[in-house]
Amino acid sequence: MPHENSPTQKRAAAWLLQRALRFWPRESGEWGRALAAELPLVENSWDALRWTVGGLMVLTREWLRHALDSWKRPIGVPSDGPLESQWQNAPRVPRTPRWVTALLLLASICLVVTPDARHAIRAGLRAWSPYGGWREDTEFVLKLQKEASRHRDPQLLALLALMSGDNNEKTRSAAEAVQGDPSLTWIYSMIRVNEQPCCMLHPPVESGVAELEKWDPDNAVPRLMAAEVVYERAEKAWFESGGRGYFDLEKAVEQDPKWLAAMDFAFKAPKYDSYAPRAFDLCRAVAARYDIREPELTLEVMFRSWLWESREQTRIYDGWLLEQGRAAERAGKLETASEFYWRPVIFAEQVVSQDLNENANWALTYVERDSFQKLEPLLIKMGRTDENEIVQYRLASLQATIKATRWDGRFGSWRWYRDGWAGLAIRTLAIVIPLLAAAAFVSLFIVLRRGRANVESQGRGFAKSCAAVDFCPVLLLIASAGLFAAYHPIAVTYQRVISAPWQINTMGDLEYAASAPYGLPMALGEFSASYFNAYHYWMAAIVALSMLALYILFRRAMKRSTI
Repeated sequence: MPHENSPTQKRAAAWLLQRALRFWPRESGEWGRALAAELPLVENSWDALRWTVGGLMVLTREWLRHALDSWKRPIGVPSDGPLESQWQNAPRVPRTPRWVTALLLLASICLVVTPDARHAIRAGLRAWSPYGGWREDTEFVLKLQKEASRHRDPQLLALLALMSGDNNEKTRSAAEAVQGDPSLTWIYSMIRVNEQPCCMLHPPVESGVAELEKWDPDNAVPRLMAAEVVYERAEKAWFESGGRGYFDLEKAVEQDPKWLAAMDFAFKAPKYDSYAPRAFDLCRAVAARYDIREPELTLEVMFRSWLWESREQTRIYDGWLLEQGRAAERAGKLETASEFYWRPVIFAEQVVSQDLNENANWALTYVERDSFQKLEPLLIKMGRTDENEIVQYRLASLQATIKATRWDGRFGSWRWYRDGWAGLAIRTLAIVIPLLAAAAFVSLFIVLRRGRANVESQGRGFAKSCAAVDFCPVLLLIASAGLFAAYHPIAVTYQRVISAPWQINTMGDLEYAASAPYGLPMALGEFSASYFNAYHYWMAAIVALSMLALYILFRRAMKRSTI
């Protein structure tokens, strides 16, 4: 065979084997050194190459064994370091095998990166903010603006018009949306602008109200908004005049023929549609098209479908009708008085029967109750006993409903949270998870960096880092699983709500899905509202700084006394 003793082949074999020694695991390094020492004794160059290839195969086998053994050891415990022989018994050395730590961290990461967990963490962190909830003007509007700048989608522009806090952007987006899709004209019923200089003025867009009246002429809602325009105009005129002296705004609008005509038409209109199903369908379409998953955005839009300002006109007109009825009753015109008393009842029943926004119509319960309270003695006076029995039954039913609902700010919000424990878990774990993750990775860095030093030379910080390496991954997985378990039912509820058309019970489930992450149990909520505020924060800071100052003075006094 030619070139059996080629020096080139021998040099190549020696070079390969020397490079292999650099990567040989330390615990079996003598095997590599023995192979390299035997190589010069091999006379045939081809035998030298075969010897080198065999050495590389031994290297591969040793590396596989080294890798498997390293996964069995704790993190920070090298195979040839001083901790290798002590990690199973020493209290200051990690004891959890690497593969267990890696699996725990990987499982935690898989849970935290899910959309449900990420939204739960964002909601939980927002719940600790001073405003205690979401900020549609700083989060959702920015996302809508970004999408609208790229897609001039009429539905997206309509949603931006509903959510934006800028008056020019509201009106511009609404006009462009309606121009692109006239079926979106209903959005003018939910758009309010912020008048200056007084932020309490929130009139609708007058041109939009006029357009809405033409688009839906048989609906009571546009007429309520026309009355609202008159109301807001009178309020603005009083503020611009300086706002001096007592001004009975309700009496002023009750004497305005335009306001009375609009309210009279609204109470006689054959249809009442607050456009709540349309608003919900708009949210569904935009959320599906642009992957917007936040239930808070949908709830904010639905709150605006409650038409709070227009319902204020209903309350004022109801009071005016009852006053007209009392005047007719004093004048002996009992039949006329009965007609005035019945009109609010008829309107309220029409709204409840035609409008699918059940939660928004709770105030009409009081409208019916007030009318029935006036009708009951009047019907007795008129001798209508059968009709009076029906009124008494309805009045008792309404009073029981009012007592059962107990609609007030404190109870209403707590009812949305459905006991508040899910919100407490979410907001607590949203803080715990980042802290545990930071502690786990910082402790891993410290242990890996200082793992080759002797156990005796390590300080308390290293011992705490070893404990963190053992316990933080376990606690992180428990916290991540707890967060997922707490928020997943909420996410399922919202997914069920947003994937189905609007129904009478949609608002209740939507309130829960959007509000539950921000909730607290009632007792904790009351305690938080009473004591977690700026005044008590300042008091706590003053007490803490005072105690720190006393501690420093005490330490100095003790040092002087020892001297």
